[in-house]
Amino acid sequence: MKANNPIIKSIMDLISYIDFLIVSVIKNYRDIFKAGVFLCGLAVAGLSQPFVDLIKMDYETRKLAFAIEAQEGIPFEKVSCETMTEQKSECLQAKYEHESNFTIIKMGANLIAFFGVVGYALVVISLVGFLANSKDEYKKKRDQKPSWRKRENRTG
Repeated sequence: MKANNPIIKSIMDLISYIDFLIVSVIKNYRDIFKAGVFLCGLAVAGLSQPFVDLIKMDYETRKLAFAIEAQEGIPFEKVSCETMTEQKSECLQAKYEHESNFTIIKMGANLIAFFGVVGYALVVISLVGFLANSKDEYKKKRDQKPSWRKRENRTG
């Protein structure tokens, strides 16, 4: 069937590509499963190892910020380090560490969440591929003659 209309041609190309993806998932479900388990493991390792160190760094930064907050009597976000005379360097350091730690923790959390979600999605996709492959294998086995029937034909 020829498609002169570019929209119909695009839709046909999309359907062809989706069919290709489905066949690829069915053929490669084992590798997809391995990749999914790897990414889920990476997410768990990210939660258990470096994230703990980041939380310790954040604790030290907040301790310094709370000390400045207690001294000034206003929330740390509203403290202006330029007006301070005694602890100006500590205030500037606390502001810098607070901003950089927040950015690093947010980036780490997003990366860990990404690995977890993509890993989980790959495991689910591989499960669908496994089930589709099993269905195809079952159909092939069902259409073949059982081995006991082959033996009957030879002896009979």
